Amino acid sequence: MHRTGAGMLLALIAPAAVAATFQVDTVLDARDANLADGLCASAQGSCSLRAAIEQANALDGNDVIQLPNGEYLLTLAGANEDGSASGDLDISSTLSILANDAAATRIVGSGDRVLDVQLGAIAAITRVTVTGGGGVAAGGGIRNAGTLVLTGCEVTGNGGDGRAVTNGGGIFNLGVLTLAGGVVSSNQVQSNGPIPVAGAGIYSTTGMLLTGVRVDNNNAVGNNAVGGGIQALAPGIVQIVSGSVIGNQAAQGAGIQVAGADVNLNGVIVAANSATRSGAGARVLSGALVLTNTTFSGNSANEDGGGVALNGGNLSGYSVTFADNLADADLNGSGGGGGIAQSGGATAQLLNSIVASNRDGSPTGTPATDCLGTLGSGGFNLVGTTQGCNFVALDTDQVNVDAGLAALANNGGATPTHALLVNSLALDAGDPAGCLDSTMQALLTDQRGLPRIRDGNADGMARCDSGAFELQPESIDPIFANGFEIP
Repeated sequence: MHRTGAGMLLALIAPAAVAATFQVDTVLDARDANLADGLCASAQGSCSLRAAIEQANALDGNDVIQLPNGEYLLTLAGANEDGSASGDLDISSTLSILANDAAATRIVGSGDRVLDVQLGAIAAITRVTVTGGGGVAAGGGIRNAGTLVLTGCEVTGNGGDGRAVTNGGGIFNLGVLTLAGGVVSSNQVQSNGPIPVAGAGIYSTTGMLLTGVRVDNNNAVGNNAVGGGIQALAPGIVQIVSGSVIGNQAAQGAGIQVAGADVNLNGVIVAANSATRSGAGARVLSGALVLTNTTFSGNSANEDGGGVALNGGNLSGYSVTFADNLADADLNGSGGGGGIAQSGGATAQLLNSIVASNRDGSPTGTPATDCLGTLGSGGFNLVGTTQGCNFVALDTDQVNVDAGLAALANNGGATPTHALLVNSLALDAGDPAGCLDSTMQALLTDQRGLPRIRDGNADGMARCDSGAFELQPESIDPIFANGFEIP
């Protein structure tokens, strides 16, 4: 309930301004008594989270709110109000909210979204859980129209259970959004009729950077529900680094749906997502999906594209592994392309990648196990089977061979991978000049962050491996590495 000098707001937000620091001392939801006095104090004399935000909005500075552990239930009813007087907490200034433990510091919505970062606002929030929001068209947990940095936060349990959200169950972003660490999980959008819903985890139309973030177990419910984990629209530019998109559900684009945006994944695992129609791992309608050092595994679609359904735009893969994905999961013969399904005018180009050990559940006809449609090649790929698809292979590609992949597992690094067995044909099968990224620069590491260009097949000539995993020779047990004991 006090104001001090220079605060602790992150320097990257706006380092020159003078800050006020407010220490929240109650979990009760109460308004500030006097917005003109510069003090965080309700009528009862305590500093609530709502009162601290009201004061920060009223002041001209880079203000800091210190938030102790506790559950902050937003009990002041009244949605569609933008001054933080009731309903959600509206942020219209530059501020930081700092907590110590996201699991123990929860802001809980009630009949409205939880946080609304308004146009022109700049907010940095650290180690907080945002939950229980909904009953709005956009952004059940958070709506961001400004600049928002979430560090170590959990956005979970928004939408659903009578708190219907149309777009952005967890986060609706039309500003600049950065997430560093943390989780976006178990959020929901739901359609009970023909109205489409999108982005159960995150709905973004603009810029977004996710580093080390888990986008897991979000659910877009309904026949017209898309983008279970992430819905990315034009003109957005989305970058996801060293994170996961796991266990999300939707009719189409269960993990990620790309609709005009440029989406880049680097060092990411996209796994166990489930689509009742097409594109379990990802679906591209327009725009671009660029994959580097990334694995698509265990995704399941009832129609086309267990890994990726490419209906428009383009897909580029650099040292990517597509394995153990399933198309036509309901076995009714209506789908194909367990790994990748291309259609229409969409284009796909792979370099130093693996598409193998995928499945097509179609009980009759010719199954398109690994791919469906037309896939282009930049060389040095391994495709397990080209049955059912037109893979335009180069001389350096290997087709209709066993990739020699181990099951998805924690093989070190931040995300699971499919290790290469010691007899895999993908070992040292990459470009002799080095496995390249989308800028044609050499990749120095694999998905796990371990060094590229190792002599995995022990032939005395080091080359990078195809796919997202680089076998490290020192990790090979010399006992029975080739089926025999080495003297």
